[in-house]
Amino acid sequence: MSIQVLISTMGESDPLKLLKKMNISSGAVLVNQCGYEHKEIINYRGNEIIYLCCSEKGLSRSRNKAITNSNEDISLIADDDLIYVDNYIELVKKAFEENPEYDIIRFKVEGINKHFKKYGNKSKRLGYLTSLKMSSVEIAFRTNKIKDANIRFNEEFGAGSIYRMGEESIFLHKCLQKGLKIKYEPIKIADLYIGDSSWFTGFNRKYFFDRGATFSALSNRWVKVLILQFAIRHYKKYKNEMTFFEAIREMLRGHLDYTRRLGEK
Repeated sequence: MSIQVLISTMGESDPLKLLKKMNISSGAVLVNQCGYEHKEIINYRGNEIIYLCCSEKGLSRSRNKAITNSNEDISLIADDDLIYVDNYIELVKKAFEENPEYDIIRFKVEGINKHFKKYGNKSKRLGYLTSLKMSSVEIAFRTNKIKDANIRFNEEFGAGSIYRMGEESIFLHKCLQKGLKIKYEPIKIADLYIGDSSWFTGFNRKYFFDRGATFSALSNRWVKVLILQFAIRHYKKYKNEMTFFEAIREMLRGHLDYTRRLGEK
């Protein structure tokens, strides 16, 4: 079973330095959005690195280019601020070998300079609601399952796109719709440097607008329920920046905007 890390970065001038910083010891696809087109194969510590420079922008486009060029059994989604543990290859291999019925596994990632997430201590299967809490850098999947099902990231969502969030939730929702199975394993595979967010600037109108569009992409049938529950559950977080009804209004605007865009396609 072979492992490949799918790395997204921007404006990287020294790919070998980045691979060393991330502690990469497997094969990788490194997508560098740097303003020009170039492809080469790099041998790094005896592993094949597919290095892709491209002029297009947007995190989801970068993820999709990496998936298209992936060619190993298991793919790990990565950003350039991750540092993998020394034995991540063995940990990931073992998890998939012990769970042959699962197509996607969520692993633990810990923050370096600040707290990232609180994780449970028990393995469990994840569904439509529990997968909403997943971040891209926690995700590993059987490459052929994703490719055979023709699943890709929605390029209208994510950093650098029209809607700046929600790309991993929509991706995982598609996986579940197509019958793929997701499991959480309480196994740490990497540390994460948590810098300033490229998209979160507070609970402002744009935040709720994009959140509404995300819910719309997840389920047009249940979008209003998703909007209402989010406004209720997270009220304490945003109450100093937005009223309850303003938050709902902006999420509904995002929903309608995404619906309009779908109609124009």
